[in-house]
Amino acid sequence: MERKLELFWKNYVLPVKQPLDEWSIWRSSEQLCLGINDVKLELKNWNITSRIFVGVPGANEYSLPPCVPQFQAYLVGKTARVLMIGGLLWMCLGLISMLLFYVSHDKYFLAFAGVPWIIATILLVERYFGLNDARGLSERAMFYLWLQTARPPRLAVLVFGSLGIVAGIGQFLLQRDLGGFDLLITKYGFYYPSVRDGEWWRIISVPMFHGSLVHFLVNFSLLVSIVPIIWGMVGPVVTVGVFIVASFVGGFGQMFLGLDKSADATLGASGGIFGLLGFIIAMNFLRDSMLPKGFGISLSGIAFLSIVGAEVLPGNVATASHIVGLVSGGALAFFWKNRLDVSEI
Repeated sequence: MERKLELFWKNYVLPVKQPLDEWSIWRSSEQLCLGINDVKLELKNWNITSRIFVGVPGANEYSLPPCVPQFQAYLVGKTARVLMIGGLLWMCLGLISMLLFYVSHDKYFLAFAGVPWIIATILLVERYFGLNDARGLSERAMFYLWLQTARPPRLAVLVFGSLGIVAGIGQFLLQRDLGGFDLLITKYGFYYPSVRDGEWWRIISVPMFHGSLVHFLVNFSLLVSIVPIIWGMVGPVVTVGVFIVASFVGGFGQMFLGLDKSADATLGASGGIFGLLGFIIAMNFLRDSMLPKGFGISLSGIAFLSIVGAEVLPGNVATASHIVGLVSGGALAFFWKNRLDVSEI
């Protein structure tokens, strides 16, 4: 039996509806009655995540600013300039980090260069493929409004955020009681010698334990950024299922396919996170217009650059887990697509 997939962000009802007879703005639950020039002045501080709604004379409801024809050209041009300037500035920061690496030969500068380059690439991709016209700007504004205010995405952040915090506190307490990180991993972690001896249950610890606080915070941030999208579209069961399967498959993938033969354990939720990324990217290309214009390309760029960028970081990186998780998420999307009937708006 087919399951219906509603593109909630496309038909999300704006929180304000009322007849209008003059130009106005609705912001922070307050209606500001203004002339069109004052509205333009207010929109100088607008960006695609802002919760500002414009009232057009004669309309029966408020609209998102890029949906108002009188402001589209201005907002598209403003967004393009901001993205271009931001992209160039981050690129310069990456170049400075690369220069410091060549001067000092310190790999930490090479690692720091990766983040600015990733951000710069994302901004420039958005500039030319996602937010380069009124359609892209309007879809993205509606999408972010849905993520910020609709119940399913906010519930996803609450659930996964709470689980992540519990896992982090749990690891801290276990490490303290056992006397250190190494003892924690050998006793409860996905420790390869123990797994090869038949202790397969250790796979459940892969997304729970992390190698450092930075490792935990990076994965936690990525997780609560991606989960709301999938949860809001296909529900909690599929979201949790994809995360668990990709985490487990990624753990075994790292053990069998990892190039660093000195590594003796797999840690972190990154396999599951890349699984979620692979799922939503594949679903977007399998079901056209599932995500806003250009957003699938941006997510693909984030996934690719994250995998490549992690390789230059000092220490052991679970690249095999990342790739296997990404591929498994995409494979699950192929399996799931035939059970969904997407409502195109």
